Amino acid sequence: MNPEIKAKRTLSFRNKLSVALLAVVFAILLISQGLLYRLVAGRIEVQARERAQTSLAAIGTYMETKVKNVIERLYYIRMDQSFSNAVEKLLLEPGSAMDGDIMSSISNTLSLYKITEPLISSLYFYTPEASYTDMTVFVTKNYSFENSKLYSLVREGYGPIIWGTPCTDEIFISHKEVVPLLYRFTIDGYSRDNVILANLDQNRIYEYLKDILYAEDASVLLFDDGGQVIASRMIDGHIDFVEKGLEPKYLSTLAGQGNGVYNEHMGGEEYWLNYQEISASPWNIVYIQSKSDALARLTSLTRSFIVINLVVILITFLAVTGVVKKITHPLYQLSVTMKNAGKENYEIGFPYYRKDEIGVLASSFNNMLQYTHELIMSLNQTIEQLQDEKEKVRIQQLLKRRAELKALQAQINPHFLYNTLDSIRWKAEEIDAEDISQMTQALATLFRIGLSRGREIIPVEDEIRHVTSYLKIQCQRYGDRLSYELKAASDLDSLYIVKLVLQPLVENAIYHGIKEKGSRGTVNITGFQENGAVVFTVEDDGVGIPEDKLAVIRKDLARNLSVSKEGYGIFNVNERIRLYFGDDYGVTIDSVYGKGTKVTIRMPIIEEKDVETYVPYSDSRR
Repeated sequence: MNPEIKAKRTLSFRNKLSVALLAVVFAILLISQGLLYRLVAGRIEVQARERAQTSLAAIGTYMETKVKNVIERLYYIRMDQSFSNAVEKLLLEPGSAMDGDIMSSISNTLSLYKITEPLISSLYFYTPEASYTDMTVFVTKNYSFENSKLYSLVREGYGPIIWGTPCTDEIFISHKEVVPLLYRFTIDGYSRDNVILANLDQNRIYEYLKDILYAEDASVLLFDDGGQVIASRMIDGHIDFVEKGLEPKYLSTLAGQGNGVYNEHMGGEEYWLNYQEISASPWNIVYIQSKSDALARLTSLTRSFIVINLVVILITFLAVTGVVKKITHPLYQLSVTMKNAGKENYEIGFPYYRKDEIGVLASSFNNMLQYTHELIMSLNQTIEQLQDEKEKVRIQQLLKRRAELKALQAQINPHFLYNTLDSIRWKAEEIDAEDISQMTQALATLFRIGLSRGREIIPVEDEIRHVTSYLKIQCQRYGDRLSYELKAASDLDSLYIVKLVLQPLVENAIYHGIKEKGSRGTVNITGFQENGAVVFTVEDDGVGIPEDKLAVIRKDLARNLSVSKEGYGIFNVNERIRLYFGDDYGVTIDSVYGKGTKVTIRMPIIEEKDVETYVPYSDSRR
């Protein structure tokens, strides 16, 4: 024999019970912690995504405000009276390019508006006649705006506002990293374009991102429609992903999608990308989070949960061991007494005065000991009387062997346990307790049909008997507060049905309908054939179901759930019917709050010859 199987068989009942209870507790803890982890992880993920949306909106609003401020200042420069007069004089009066007043007016205006907006690194004003700066930084020697890429943008661009791509400033000797923003305009009487160039400081944009992004586990990229990065605020864990996964081509694709959310996987990690465009500019923002960073706090909490669970398991082990020992102690004493009785010590007994199952066993055992002891005493007396005669001795020995055999049979025959169960019914009949007798008989019928020798498809009449037995038991319990009416068409008698489909619906009607009503109620069960199907309805006049709850139940039934927060029985019945017969059959429910509920089940017509089609294995044993 396998040593493991032998060890299990020789394990005491007390230890088996302890192991079983501990296994149940451990399984419950394991399942609950798993569900809790998934629930908390899901909530953390939702919060992280909501936080990302909030942060992204804040960054977008802030950068949009800054961009609009810069554009407004370019318009303000154009509308400034001193600037406008100087430009008109410059362009309409030949030879005035070196006029000191013109130079002063234009440069002072540029300088004034540059100071009011820190995002502007420098201002440059170009006309075909002359060029001017804000006088804060020197211009690169021999620089020609008309030979630059910026001038090509002006010639090829449309509209007054033209955006350039991130680059190194070629106009001023500081050579900062900037994003050019050009404002093109003309004046009356002069046909050629004039341009105000505002170089936006990329370092200043980075500082803005750093200041408004409070999350330590997220990164932000600001990029243009061409996928060129303008500024970024990165954490170390995202650098490799950004460099390899967010190439300019990929970013330009995101830019073309406007606003949205996207998940990306790389190197076994899942990244969450939230992106949106910044109006009034060709800029876009992408907010990057990794799932592992978002769940990092949960990982540390999981370690704490493990420690707590270990402590709970230890405490549970001690508690279960103590409780099981206390509960099984009478059984242990009974087993010791039985062992002693096996040594022909029949005069001992097991004193136990409680009227529970152990008390029944103790009483039967004591009776068996007394009977055995009487047999032995009688045998001994017979042996003493016949000891002088050889033939009588042989007969006495034979009688003794027979008496011992009867005693052994009494020890190992469990028939007296079944007699104890039957005594409940006999005792009820003796004292004319008809209700107890009927309930016992109904319960036996309920169990017998419920087991059905392992069959899942049973005759309709058995199912009706089963639910009738259940209703009889409930009527004994509730008395006049509960009545029922059962009508089944005679053409259903020869048909078969999935077992245990009516009782759960009747139980729901009683416990959730009539019981909540607080007054007398009725359950009506009707069975008939309709449109090639077997139809049963269970209707009550209980409290009914509110519309919002009814909508949830119908939705869960349509989703074919096996259990719902709104109940178990109706969903179990619906799932079993659909598993056997498909989605064309199942359970439907109608209810009016305050008036009652009606549940309808539909199944195909199954004759005896069709049973093997649905359950060819299990029902073949019937």
